[in-house]
Parts: sequence; C-alpha cells; structure tokens
Amino acid sequence: MAINKKCVLFYTALAVFSIFLACLSTNYDFDLFARLIVGERFIEQGILPFKDFLSYTPTHPWYDHEWGSGVVFYFLIKHLGPFGLVAFQAAVMFFTSVFVVKTQRLQKHALPSSLIFMGIFLALFLKLNSSLVRCQLFSFLFFSIFLYILESTRRGKHKNLIWIFPPLVILWNNVHGGVVSGLGLIAMYFAGAVIERKPWKKYLAVLFTSGLALDINPYGAKYWNFLFSAATKHRKYIVEWWPFFAYRHILYYILPSLFGIFGFLSAIRTKKIDVTKIIVLAITLYCGLAHVKLLSITVIAAAALCYN
Repeated sequence: MAINKKCVLFYTALAVFSIFLACLSTNYDFDLFARLIVGERFIEQGILPFKDFLSYTPTHPWYDHEWGSGVVFYFLIKHLGPFGLVAFQAAVMFFTSVFVVKTQRLQKHALPSSLIFMGIFLALFLKLNSSLVRCQLFSFLFFSIFLYILESTRRGKHKNLIWIFPPLVILWNNVHGGVVSGLGLIAMYFAGAVIERKPWKKYLAVLFTSGLALDINPYGAKYWNFLFSAATKHRKYIVEWWPFFAYRHILYYILPSLFGIFGFLSAIRTKKIDVTKIIVLAITLYCGLAHVKLLSITVIAAAALCYN
C-alpha cells in the first residue's frame, strides 16, 4: 500500500503544531492537584473515593465522575514528570484534530484538508482550554470520535462501527461526566434520522445500550441520579458556566463564538437542507453560548461539519 506523502506531511505538521501550542499553555487548573491525589490513592492503595477525603468535616456521599482522569494524570506525572502532562495535552489536541479532519472528509464534495484552517481550529481550542490539563479534554476527544463515527454511519460507511459506543461510554463515563454530550449527540442523530425519514432504529438501539453502560462505574446505578443532577444544576456563581453574553466574557470568547455562529449560518444557507447537521450545529451552538465552558464542542462541531 503506497504511502500518501502529502497526508503524512499534513498530520506531521498538525502534530508539531499541537505540541507547540501545548507548550504555550502555562495556566494550571487547581483541580489538577485533587485529581493527582485521587489517582495516587487508587494506584498506590487501590482506594476509590466515596466521600470527600480532603474535607476536615463530615460530607455527603461523593460521586467522583473524574476519578479515571486522576489515575491517568498521576500515572503520567509519576513516570514522565510534568512533561507527561504537556504530552497528554498535545496528544489530545492532535487526535481531536485528526477526527475533525476525518469528519470533514466525509462531507459531500469535501475540500482538501487545510493546515491553515486546522491551525486556526487548534488556536481557538487552546484559547478555550488554556489550563495545562483538565479532565474535560477527554470529553472533547471522545466528542470528536463520536461525531466522526455517527457521521460516517449516516453516510453509509463503517455501518457497524457505531456499536463501539457502549464500551467507549464505559471508558468516557469513568474519566469525565461530559459523557452526557456523547449520549446527546447520538440522540441528535436519532432525531435527524426520524425527521428525514431515514433508518433510525440503530441509533435508538445504540443510545439505549450506551445508556445502560453508564451503570458500569464504581458507584453503580446511584451514579445516574448524580449525573442528572450535575447536568441540570445551576452554576450561576461559577464564572466558566456563565453565558457568552455575560459582560466579562464577550470580548474574550468572541472569536470561538463567531466561529460557531458562522458555521451554523453556512449550514442553513445551503440549497439542500441537511436536517441532522442543522440539529447538531444548533444545539451545540446554543450550549456554547449558554455556557462558555461548552464552546469547545461548538467549535469542534462547526469545524468538522461546516469546513466546506
């Protein structure tokens, strides 16, 4: 099988740029240290947190939806030092970009991949995630993977690949609660298939089995209630959960917000309306504008589905 030199050069340049941007990330998320403690307790002692063991006072039962991330972070910093965390961020940025590009190539009359466009995408991604390492990076990677698989399934390619979702949900569910965005994405494609009168049973079946997979975690079925309450909780005192239109956010988040808005507008201005694409872009755009923490999934969806 012949090696496509242009493709190799493209992905090599993308990898180098991902490493470069990761090295520019200097902010630390204070939760990282709590994650490292959780990871240390699990790797060294085999203990999982069922209460807030960092508190000096009695606490309610604690459902740690990021315990798996702590295990990964502690393993990396123990064996590779701080370099391991930088390498992790670079790898997540790179592979998220890879699946964005793969989704772009599935579009009808797809244009050749543009390194400049993906450079802009990665720059926006870094602007939205300036902390060195955060657990939500797992969710952005998994979101890009889910988007690629769903889009390839919708276009008749890799028809059975969609059944990888339940095991992926088990993994995603144990590293970050953003797994709800993956289930939501499946639901969007299910809704699009129903509206467009295309085969929809496979989406519903995968959504159901993936939902059942949420039970596979250290906390069992009780985790469902926590996940629902966390997803619907009002966080008016947490700045990163404020809407884009909050005074202090408008200027800082204007570029990624415009990126998502223009992506949505380009989708609705086409001659042939793609209902599924519009549903995905509309919902992810709403989520990003309602909570700036979710703007990353807005940018991922727009870059992958509206590149042309």
